Amino acid sequence: PGTIWRKENTAIFSWDAGDDIVASRIAFDHNPNTDPSNVSKPALVEKKYENVADGVWYFHLSLQDNDGWTPPEHFKIKIDSKAPEISLKEIPRADLTDPKVVIDLSITDTMSCIKQFTLSIDGEEVDYNKLPNGNLELETIEPGTHELSVVAYDRAGNQNESYVDVEVKAIEAPVVKDYPAKVAR
Repeated sequence: PGTIWRKENTAIFSWDAGDDIVASRIAFDHNPNTDPSNVSKPALVEKKYENVADGVWYFHLSLQDNDGWTPPEHFKIKIDSKAPEISLKEIPRADLTDPKVVIDLSITDTMSCIKQFTLSIDGEEVDYNKLPNGNLELETIEPGTHELSVVAYDRAGNQNESYVDVEVKAIEAPVVKDYPAKVAR
């Protein structure tokens, strides 16, 4: 469990201290091998830390009985309380009747990394092709103005959404301006 990213920034540790335990030593820091020195008599059986900053943290615990102190045990937790950042924009098209919209999409998450993202048009998930330059070409879109949405998730379960309107113009029906007065058969 300590190797899974979590978005909650409150950490609660609890342990069993039998009747023979007379004291405890605890510490909470970024060092995986700290020997805790903060002594509590009688022994604590729970410790809660609130508003813990994002990052990798370690809880350290040593218990004392009549024979002395146990070697410290170390418990790792990873906290990422911030949602991914999304930058989304449509690449301008010379021809707005072109139904293949291309977008520039950048998703970053500095702590737990991106787990996945989805692209939707008007609430329906769509497929895309990744172009050599990194841009994304969406599947063919029907004429009209549509809402393109991106939902990104990081490994801690945080999510963020971004939206942009995209327009595909309909191809105008041809207009016959000149024709012969008599049609040959």
